[in-house]
Amino acid sequence: MNSTWKSGPALGLILVLFGTIAKLSSCTSMEYSYTDSNGSVQVTGAEVKFPSAKPKGVILIWHGTILGGLPDMGSTVEDNFATMTEIIEASDEFILVMPHQLGLGQSKGTRNQLWQQLTPVEKDGDAALTAVYTKARTDYGLEATERMNLFVMGHSQGGTSSLVYHLHFQKENNPLTKMYELKSTTASAGHYSAAVWESTTMTTMADFTTDENVQASYSAEYYPMAREMQMVLLTHLLHTYNAFVGESAAVAMATPPADVGNAEYKDNWSDMAQMIGLLMNGSDDSASTPACVTEAAWAQITDPSSDTRKALQAYLKQQYDGIATHIAKNSVALDVVYACNDFNVPCQHSKVLQATAPQQVNFHDATQSTPIESPFDGHGWAQAKFKEVFDAAVNKLKDDVPAPATFEKAEDTCGSSCGAGDDKDDETNDPDQVDKTSPSPVSSPTAAPSDNESGGNHVMGSLAVLMVLPTIVWSVL
Repeated sequence: MNSTWKSGPALGLILVLFGTIAKLSSCTSMEYSYTDSNGSVQVTGAEVKFPSAKPKGVILIWHGTILGGLPDMGSTVEDNFATMTEIIEASDEFILVMPHQLGLGQSKGTRNQLWQQLTPVEKDGDAALTAVYTKARTDYGLEATERMNLFVMGHSQGGTSSLVYHLHFQKENNPLTKMYELKSTTASAGHYSAAVWESTTMTTMADFTTDENVQASYSAEYYPMAREMQMVLLTHLLHTYNAFVGESAAVAMATPPADVGNAEYKDNWSDMAQMIGLLMNGSDDSASTPACVTEAAWAQITDPSSDTRKALQAYLKQQYDGIATHIAKNSVALDVVYACNDFNVPCQHSKVLQATAPQQVNFHDATQSTPIESPFDGHGWAQAKFKEVFDAAVNKLKDDVPAPATFEKAEDTCGSSCGAGDDKDDETNDPDQVDKTSPSPVSSPTAAPSDNESGGNHVMGSLAVLMVLPTIVWSVL
């Protein structure tokens, strides 16, 4: 049986829940939409599991990178949800919701992946949590001012998403605070720094080994393997960047020897498959020009004075510069987990945050002295610690009862006056507000897809997408 949630036409937000509504303990797929910075409606979805008894809150799960267009490198929605929820000790006591970041779910066939673009994460999380609260209020009989505890978690790409959403949730006048009380977030092995990105992916091997961010992240004996993995990360970054800026401003990619893409998917990851193959071939290719780019493009990328390098730098700064600033204003428990000798994500991304982080932010170093045998060992160390830290945070706070929501005009939590709040940072989140004098082609993308968004102050970005449903009409299809 398919059931559809429909809002009033003024909101334009349609939520489709596939599955049997009576079986709240089962996992269902929820389809919903948000409006991007260009005013286009983006349809996406999430996996949701509703417990049969009234939950102690909601756990928002941000999954890691999914290369949906590569054979044997993708993941089904169900498998990924199972993997993420298995690490949650108290999973049966909560509503579990995992938004489909691009590469997972139906969106992989319609849009380019917005890997490490962070404004869409904020909008997606807002829309998903609004839909979940609306349904939970009906199914569990929540009082008009009753809020739910909210825990946020994510590892790798999900670590970045978790930390960004944690800071975004705390913005002034966020309507979601009328529905949820954010209790704690655990962000593991995420990318948080534009400067670290440059150090680890845009330098020659000679410069790589002497860079302070590299030296803070890896033991010297592992530089070659770390370097090769970072070139895989560069490939992913350039793939997304090129989709954003359009063909005329794109970095020249080398043609892979074989097309191993899947024609059913929007993204073709053949260049990524080539780089992963070189990483795993047992040879030391660390000093070579990355196979994913042309010789000329690599010369531009490694030249700090080139227009290409400046454009990439501006693009990264748009995504990440707000994090260090806004983490200083954090007032809710936040755990940041990392491991040095993590070849996927340099631990310096996490360590640099310590300079501005307040006392509410705890850093957990998961580094082990065990010799590394696989390029993914260090990333696994962080993931194991991530489970331990997240479970401890949930078990400590899950029985807290949130204070009731307060409303200036005694409005209902889902009443007509419970709409999007004013956002003082709205203008800085508009891609059109990027400095037009910059040499970066990011400032005026030629063929940017409408859903590829970024903002110079993304963490406290626009909440124009968030609209609480005033009415819900059920129709059984």
